[in-house]
Amino acid sequence: MQMSLLAFQNLRFSLNDGPGPALAGQVQPRSVLEIKGPSGAGKSTLLRVLARLSPFEEGNITFRGKPSSTVAAPLWRRQVQYLHQQPVLVDGTVEDNLRLPWSLKGYQEVPRPEEDDLFSALERLSLDGSLLHRDSRLLSGGEKARVALARSFLAGPTVLLLDEPTASLDEESRKALLKALRQWLEIGADERGLVLVSHRDDRAYFDRGMTLELEPRRGGQS
Repeated sequence: MQMSLLAFQNLRFSLNDGPGPALAGQVQPRSVLEIKGPSGAGKSTLLRVLARLSPFEEGNITFRGKPSSTVAAPLWRRQVQYLHQQPVLVDGTVEDNLRLPWSLKGYQEVPRPEEDDLFSALERLSLDGSLLHRDSRLLSGGEKARVALARSFLAGPTVLLLDEPTASLDEESRKALLKALRQWLEIGADERGLVLVSHRDDRAYFDRGMTLELEPRRGGQS
């Protein structure tokens, strides 16, 4: 049987109204794990726990069979990368933002992308290359979301954790983003996977995957 890229068993973490239920799921190579559930069920918190940005109380998480406790946090976050629902961009140009990972210690040994790589990453998401030198503060919400995803493509993670990636997009931009994700997932020699939280039917754009349904809970944490 093929080894999961990312898996979790009996995973419990705290929510606003107390301990959450024990959760289990896995991400197979070139497939999608969809996280569904109402507001307050813990979807966003689960993504943060899987990215090791928030703690968990019980259970275990593995990456390619290795327990999270045996992998240094910077290396884990390089391979299992979380994209917040609100795109995080720094002041500066789009190019500054695309190169941001290489200012971090965890990327010192990762080759820096050439300018042609930056143009290609933007074009994959139906963004004009002329945006490269634009002030990031002048971008629309949809452009910011796609620039953040282009940055993740360049950084080369194995698993992407996406929190409502199409929420701020019009239908044309949404289709462009989902097409780029599907190509990233399926094309190339590297094995990759997605964990996807979405209130829209984004899962339908992918051929392989499974769904984890979270139960309704009280409180406002999502």
